[in-house]
Amino acid sequence: MGKKVVKRKLRVDRLIMLIGVCVIMIAGVIQIFRMMLPAPKPIETEVMEYKPQEDRPIVVIDPGHGGYDGGTLSLDGTVVEKDVNMQIASKLKNILAYYGVEAILTRESDEVSWSSDNEEDLYARLDIANQNNALLLVSIHCNAAESDFENISGIEVYANPEQSESMRLAESINQHLSDTDLNVREMKDGSVYHIMVFNNDLPVALVETGFLTNSYDLAHLTSPYGQSDVALEVAHGILDYLGMTYE
Repeated sequence: MGKKVVKRKLRVDRLIMLIGVCVIMIAGVIQIFRMMLPAPKPIETEVMEYKPQEDRPIVVIDPGHGGYDGGTLSLDGTVVEKDVNMQIASKLKNILAYYGVEAILTRESDEVSWSSDNEEDLYARLDIANQNNALLLVSIHCNAAESDFENISGIEVYANPEQSESMRLAESINQHLSDTDLNVREMKDGSVYHIMVFNNDLPVALVETGFLTNSYDLAHLTSPYGQSDVALEVAHGILDYLGMTYE
């Protein structure tokens, strides 16, 4: 091996050794710097715990119609109100449970245990709330227009104007429903609904969640997103009425 080759090899070896020493020194400096930094604070996470069953406020959610009574229909007859009511009410029940409210449904399926008499039907739903010492009752429905289908849309909330607590509940729900993707119409006099004028002190609100005869409302109310959208804001209205936080 020539002298020039040997010298070149020595220079390369020295360069490699110098690079290695520099890497070690840099790593040492970084380690010392890390040791000088304050220890990172642990990330605090808030775990939501359900309230004990006996301490949870009780409300009743009424999926309107059911069984013998299908309620209104979409224009093509394929969407039945009682089914949409049940789906929204079930989502509402789950949301309320998450926030520590026990929500009892007047029906858990399409079957109803009372007769097909309209008045007995309404009394039976109200009895469920009274028997469970519920703080309030919210009835979930869908609306329908008789004409001008594409121009009549949106949510309507009904309450008995002679019952101050019913009005306060309905106003709270109505206010939060403005955060949905649906139009919110003016509040209505709930005395047109027999259940609203029963002789009782229970706060009651009825929510017509949209018009099945309107194509936009129909698409919203039959989608999982749209149903959750409505259910969430009804829940927020109930929680506000109860004075509970939900952030």
